[in-house]
Amino acid sequence: MNLGDVLKILDPDYIKKRPSNAMFVAAFMVILGFASAFVIFPAEFNISIITFSSLFMLPFVMRILETEKLGKTGTKIVDVFKRHNPIIMFFIFIFVGMTIEYTLLFGLAPPNIGNVAFEQQLNLVLRSPAGYFAGPDIFWEIVTNNIRLVFICMLLSVFYGVGAIFILNYNSSIVGMIYGSGIRTLVWGATYPVFPNPLWYLPHIILEVAAYLLASIAGAMMYRSIKLGEKSYNKLMRDSMLLLAFSIILIFVAGYVEITVPFIPR
Repeated sequence: MNLGDVLKILDPDYIKKRPSNAMFVAAFMVILGFASAFVIFPAEFNISIITFSSLFMLPFVMRILETEKLGKTGTKIVDVFKRHNPIIMFFIFIFVGMTIEYTLLFGLAPPNIGNVAFEQQLNLVLRSPAGYFAGPDIFWEIVTNNIRLVFICMLLSVFYGVGAIFILNYNSSIVGMIYGSGIRTLVWGATYPVFPNPLWYLPHIILEVAAYLLASIAGAMMYRSIKLGEKSYNKLMRDSMLLLAFSIILIFVAGYVEITVPFIPR
């Protein structure tokens, strides 16, 4: 592969035709962010990885967003997904690429470095809701927190175009850490932390991530509607509101799934 092939991957038209290539770009940006954070801000290694990799990714994502073309009209949620299928698939592959790279980083990095790099994510995941299933309080706490994140995702995208990439990046690091623990066990042996069965996290993680992705895309559509003006304003705003509503529904379903999947108490 020569330099021309590498640069072609960054071309918006090329990505629109082959959205799966966005995975490679996202994975590379995560590696670049990891290396930059390790060299420049080792004392704040954890948050610096997310910050640097997101900043490296922003121009690339903005170029894709700016070239999105609107498809056929329609008011049903299925029509919205069809109309914006290229950009939705693009965001999905971006998330998958980041997640795969974080999985490899957590699994292959020496445990002492991995635990520092993923310190905040570890603290979050290890506080599982085990033992609280009897009451509804934990459900509403989870749902309220996740809805707040949904609106943050949307607002960041509204004001910064694709500012929600920071939250998607952070969530991909959590998913990558959970599933990278299996690789870590194979490479380094049983080291702290040990996740009993990473598959138990999968159902509610998929639903939550889907909600954040849809909220991010809803915000990006709102951003486009403001930039394009009156011509496409109504269509994009309607699509944005439909995706946001669907995102909130997914959050409620994810909250129910999270408190009913049987975690093993610590």
